[in-house]
Amino acid sequence: MRYILLLTSFAILTTSLFAQRIMITKTSNKGNLREIHTILQRLHVKMYFKKTKNYYVVYSKRYDSPEETHYKLKKIQRYFPSAYIQTSKEKKIHTSKGGKKKELYNYFIALHGAKSSITTDDVNITSTSGYSYSLEAGYYFTEYLYVSGIYEIADTKDITLSNFYGSLNYNYKIIEDFNIFAGVLLGHSKLTLNIDNATPSTSLAFGGAIGVSYDVLGFIPISLTYQLLSLKHKIIYDTTLERNFTRLQSFQLGLGYKF
Repeated sequence: MRYILLLTSFAILTTSLFAQRIMITKTSNKGNLREIHTILQRLHVKMYFKKTKNYYVVYSKRYDSPEETHYKLKKIQRYFPSAYIQTSKEKKIHTSKGGKKKELYNYFIALHGAKSSITTDDVNITSTSGYSYSLEAGYYFTEYLYVSGIYEIADTKDITLSNFYGSLNYNYKIIEDFNIFAGVLLGHSKLTLNIDNATPSTSLAFGGAIGVSYDVLGFIPISLTYQLLSLKHKIIYDTTLERNFTRLQSFQLGLGYKF
């Protein structure tokens, strides 16, 4: 159930955060609006405009998908080369002749699925591998440096881990839209063992991650990441018996959205 909620939250956030329209042109002469409207009708683009102090600003409706927005932008730029995409955050997204976007997207969200394994000294636990899921949100200070917050759940047959941690990362662009990155992680972890009389454990979580990513259309990153978290979980069965859980390793596949 928790995984369904994570997926639903990610879909809602992605839909609500996209909200983009095309800023087409501006004119100081109201009479030019009729000619602009005629051109946009031929392109099947619905026209809107608003009056500022010195200009009439012409723009499109808000589109439901990035693919449709960029398709319309290319058609509009044949007649209005200065047209650009405007997000709900009022950020300009220019497109060059080759269709490559060169701006910096400051924010992102991402959903990760992973194959994970937990290291323990408890020989009675045979299931130490399972799947994990995480939801991440972050901010780019520059093209090379970004931070993020991550909520993660890892499950095996015998063990459940829930982690919340932050990351500080360095991103290096190899070629256009293809990147490698590495980061340090620090946060909080909770471990529950599905065995009678086992009390849950909390621990500091710290470690690192390294990976590669490719930005589809410049703002939809697909990533592959190796992550290692060092833990100090201690589960007490009774007053004399305790077991340690020391590491979480994950190979993650992620899908994100930059805005």
